[in-house]
Amino acid sequence: MLLVHNPADPSSRFSQFLRELLTLEGFLDVEAVDAADVPARLAAPSTETILLPRTNLPAATSDAIVAHLQGGGRLIALQPDTVLLKRLGCAPSYAAIRQGWLTFGESDLLAGLPLDPVQVVVPSIQWSAPASATTLATVTDRDDPFARTDGITHLRIGDGEAVLVAFDLARAVARLRFGNPELDDTFVRANDTILRPHELLIGTLDPRQLQTAQNDILTAVLGRVIETFAPQPRIWYYPNPEQRSALLQTSDDDWSTIDQFTHMIDTLKQYDATCTFYVVPNSYLTTAHLDRWEQAGHVFSVHPATESEAQGGPAPDAPQTLWVPEMVRANVERHREQYGRPVNTIRNHCIRWAHYHELPRLHAALGIRAEANYFCVPPFPVGFLCGSGRLLPYVEESGEIIDHYQIPSAWTEEALINPTHSASMNWMLGRARNETNAIIQRAAQRYFTPVTVNSHPVSFATYSQPLIEDNWRHARELNVPIISADAWTAWTDARRALALARRDGGWTLRADRPIPELTVLLPAGTSAVADGATSLQHIWGRSYDALRLTNLAAGEDRAINGAPVTAGHAG
Repeated sequence: MLLVHNPADPSSRFSQFLRELLTLEGFLDVEAVDAADVPARLAAPSTETILLPRTNLPAATSDAIVAHLQGGGRLIALQPDTVLLKRLGCAPSYAAIRQGWLTFGESDLLAGLPLDPVQVVVPSIQWSAPASATTLATVTDRDDPFARTDGITHLRIGDGEAVLVAFDLARAVARLRFGNPELDDTFVRANDTILRPHELLIGTLDPRQLQTAQNDILTAVLGRVIETFAPQPRIWYYPNPEQRSALLQTSDDDWSTIDQFTHMIDTLKQYDATCTFYVVPNSYLTTAHLDRWEQAGHVFSVHPATESEAQGGPAPDAPQTLWVPEMVRANVERHREQYGRPVNTIRNHCIRWAHYHELPRLHAALGIRAEANYFCVPPFPVGFLCGSGRLLPYVEESGEIIDHYQIPSAWTEEALINPTHSASMNWMLGRARNETNAIIQRAAQRYFTPVTVNSHPVSFATYSQPLIEDNWRHARELNVPIISADAWTAWTDARRALALARRDGGWTLRADRPIPELTVLLPAGTSAVADGATSLQHIWGRSYDALRLTNLAAGEDRAINGAPVTAGHAG
């Protein structure tokens, strides 16, 4: 599959982030090609699939793409330009829906996917498709239900076929994940005097959509089209072929006592669960505590707070953006020196934020792999705040990738059932159990996405154990493992660094670091390597031979036998 980049066109700036979405969906057999080189690359007949991000192309390049389709090639185009649309037989309307709702129709191509309605928070262009086209999804204007357009269209062009998406899917995912940069350092609806990252999503994320993993739906649709047009081994989201979700457990220290830590850790053991604990300055924890509890698989990272707060005093009386970055830097250095531990993931005390992406840039510069500050806080009480539970690197509005993951957090007890917290919904325990367990169930049975949960040791020991332990119990009933955020970050790093290369008779998979276990979903007609165990897995309405590989060493190549298969037609 060819992924086109057009560095000369600013509208195409999210093409590198689109590559991250392909990796997220497990597609590694992807070749980057410059837009200027596309006509020469398509001069020879082939059935190659072209993935075209939003971009403006010279007419000659559009002609080359159409000729490629006529000869049996395939195309996936995001927000195609007007010239290409006309070449494909569509009539541009020269108008757009600024924000809308994406609703799906019935189709063989997308059958089985979790096709709930999704917000489209970026413009969708309007066109009229030829009568022979199939509308897979429709975009309806958020403010005018009578204004609508084809959102996703399937066309047959000669011996080939194309799927057109009316909006820049990569940018739409970024906006639903990270929020509106125009709200940088702005209080929109503060629950107190603290600026938190969820405010960047106010006005973008409809609170009624918290039950829906909107971004996971968008990337799953993209993945379905790719695996139909360009069949290839696909890396499953999880190490084990039967796994469908993971509960990532975190815990903010907040000066909890040793007895409170012990109680929570002893209870975690009953569920074969591990946790990332974020440790404040002046914590009661000593290196000896960390030495003992790390043997059970727990991780102790940093929970940056000010020295004044560590002494029981107030935060500085100054705008957060002036002191939070230095607070983070100082706490990371202190934690590394005091405990002799790395800082691979991080969450700030009170989930304080600074500017749009200033902290992710700082974290990346400090060698930190992920942060967990995007948190459900009213008006977003519980759910898929960022449209997903998956880890994904940050992207600037310029399109530059920040090599640092966002860990979206689905809930914390203090925002649901704490009777005095300024950001609490003050729900009854029964409602909190129902709402949170419903998210775990939808993640495991519908969206196949992780869920990140937070519980403070002091809260667990005093009021929230009935809620959090019931979450753990429900997760285990659904065969969802409970693991630390750090362990999942390490898995994500290893999965993201895999490489897949075609060779005669199949593919070669290479790991750049040791991986104890991973699963490869095999396209029809591809056989497994001799040392891998296969099982039949039914995922989103399709059946896959799932190849389980174990004990991959750094730099090791594993062969996947069976010739690359020919793309099948979409139904």
